[in-house]
Amino acid sequence: MSERTIAVGGMNCGGCEKRVEEALGEVDGVLEARADRGEGRATVSLAEGADPNLEAAIDELGFDFLGWR
Repeated sequence: MSERTIAVGGMNCGGCEKRVEEALGEVDGVLEARADRGEGRATVSLAEGADPNLEAAIDELGFDFLGWR
């Protein structure tokens, strides 16, 4: 298992955090997702060898994928 953190723009409320967590959690290879609007980031735990397209999941929600942290 590995952990990656991405910068996410546009999260303004707890509902935004929940939407990001749920969307990332549905991506194949993601075991857990946590979003923090105050820090503007989401952290995901990935299955061994997983290389999911997290950028697409964020973009589809209408939030901004701002890169890896």
